[in-house]
Amino acid sequence: MKPIYTSFVEVVKDIQDGATLMVGGFGLVGIPENLILALVETGVKDLTVISNNCGVDNWGLGLLLKNRQIKKMVGSYVGENKEFERQVLAGELEVELIPSKSGDLANWMIPGKMIKGMGGAMDLVHGARKIIVIMDHVSKNGDPKIVNECSLPLTGKAVVNRIITDRAVIDVSDKGLKLVEVFEGYTVEDIQQSTGPELIVDEVKVY
Repeated sequence: MKPIYTSFVEVVKDIQDGATLMVGGFGLVGIPENLILALVETGVKDLTVISNNCGVDNWGLGLLLKNRQIKKMVGSYVGENKEFERQVLAGELEVELIPSKSGDLANWMIPGKMIKGMGGAMDLVHGARKIIVIMDHVSKNGDPKIVNECSLPLTGKAVVNRIITDRAVIDVSDKGLKLVEVFEGYTVEDIQQSTGPELIVDEVKVY
């Protein structure tokens, strides 16, 4: 391993188009700002970025967003980035934000309790081209979180395309929920037993 780099650009020069990056920091605190500036300089594009949020306009990850270098954003909240909001509502940016068998999404802070509510997620799920829900497969009590019908007011109706849980990957199709992948330590039967709706099982990849 090379112990010393002469520039931040040299550090990130091997990051290629289409790469997935996990970026540290909370808001603008603790972000790798010099490395982000180096990515701006290299011009690498079609990035998938996993981070707390997407920075603010004209700083942090907001710079990559402004330059259209980010293709997909996986984060915990939107923040106050107006360009992020514009790209999502225009269908230019993919964003990964409890779904039902029809792809309905009820996105609340605490399941079953009307606390804080869905907020800006209503706009996001109707503007994004593809919605991927990342979640625990079951609740702390062991109850299925993928249900036949959402019991809370909907954030979006029939908007979810894919569900990724700690146990499996499930696609939402016109015919129902299709089991795509089963993660290590679980079987197809395990996934069905912990899922409310009947799953379509065809060519499932089991790890």
